Amino acid sequence: MSRESYGFDGYVTLPTQWVNKDGETKIRMRNYEFFTKNGSMVTVKDGVTPFMAYLAKTFPKEFTKALGSVGWWLRKRIQEAAYSENPPHAHWPALSDIQRLRTLDDLKRERLGKKLRDPATHAFGALVKAVGYKRDKALMRVRVGFLSQDAAAKAARLQAGFSTKVTDKTRRFFAAAGLGIPKGETIETEGRALIQPVFEASKKEIGVRIETKISEYLGRSERRYSRAA
Repeated sequence: MSRESYGFDGYVTLPTQWVNKDGETKIRMRNYEFFTKNGSMVTVKDGVTPFMAYLAKTFPKEFTKALGSVGWWLRKRIQEAAYSENPPHAHWPALSDIQRLRTLDDLKRERLGKKLRDPATHAFGALVKAVGYKRDKALMRVRVGFLSQDAAAKAARLQAGFSTKVTDKTRRFFAAAGLGIPKGETIETEGRALIQPVFEASKKEIGVRIETKISEYLGRSERRYSRAA
């Protein structure tokens, strides 16, 4: 599938940690592709939120910073929900022993001579770190999505749920792992909605956070001007 089908929305620049040849941890800015399929968006519209629109026009610099703060906050809440396996009102199924112990994955890694991983604590794995946000000053909005097409595709699949066809190879693989051989023609994996439930549970706080942040930024500016005078 094309990247547009996953909601490609340009690029976003974020600080990224890396370790140099001397073993020192450094921070550098990196450009990521940004995808919004199954993501969420906070948009300020004149007719719907007139006070927010007034703040955006009166204090554009502070408002843009406040939108970025809301994006960071939503991203953090989404990550926390994924780690806890408990997004608001989502009712995720518990991880099965196969998922938790990575039984099938460990068998693959063992055959390839790769190091086995620790037991899983949540379904989204490394995808949690690929959650990002992008603010758009001109459109008065911030979007939450994923930082690669691969992450967006995997997250969409996990959130929607999926079926895995049971083939003879699948049955042999399960048998080699010491697992019960699937009896049906498919294995159904229930969806785990993540971003939308967190967004819906956070909506009422967004306006308050924007107002609070703008007030905080203006207060800082006032104190700087007072010291300069």
